[in-house]
Formats: sequence, structure tokens, C-alpha cells
Amino acid sequence: MKHEFDEFLGERSLLTLGFAIAFGWSLYQTAHGIAVFVDGLLTHLPPEIGGYTGQGGLTWIFRHHLVSLDPFVEGAIELTLVVVAWLLVSRRRPSELGGDASEALS
Repeated sequence: MKHEFDEFLGERSLLTLGFAIAFGWSLYQTAHGIAVFVDGLLTHLPPEIGGYTGQGGLTWIFRHHLVSLDPFVEGAIELTLVVVAWLLVSRRRPSELGGDASEALS
């Protein structure tokens, strides 16, 4: 099983494509979270709505504006995990992946 995993990691183009898709999606999620946050700040809620929204752990009503950090935090966590995974995979030595040193430089 380890040999097959190492062979998969040796496929640089497939691995790069997978990480590019994951990075793009997590970047999109982070940007969406920022958009939700800004949209909530620009939304003026009526005074009869209380301080509890029931929408999530990081969502509040503050001075008649909705403050929601849930989508941004989710996107930031996804982005961080993708970058950490890319760094861990890219640190593997070429000899562990079955390649030679010249492949690691390209």
C-alpha cells in the first residue's frame, strides 16, 4: 500500500492538478466567507430582532448588523490545510518518490 501511495505522489502533474483544484476551492470558500461577513455588516436589521440569530456559533447581531464569521473561518481552515498538505508532500525527497535529483529541480 505504501508503494502505491509513493507512486501516486510521484505523479507530479496529477498531484499538482489535485492541489491546484483544492487550493482554488479553498480560496473561493475563504473569499465567500469574507463576502458573507461584509454583506452582514452592510445589512441593517430591524430593531425588534434580538441578539440571538440561531445560525451558528460565530454569528451575532451587533447594533442591528449581522456579524457572521463561520464561512470565513471554514474557508481559512480549508486553505491552511491545503497549504500544509502541499508543503508536507513537496518536502518528500525524490529518492522516496522513486525519482532522481534532476526531477526534483524541475
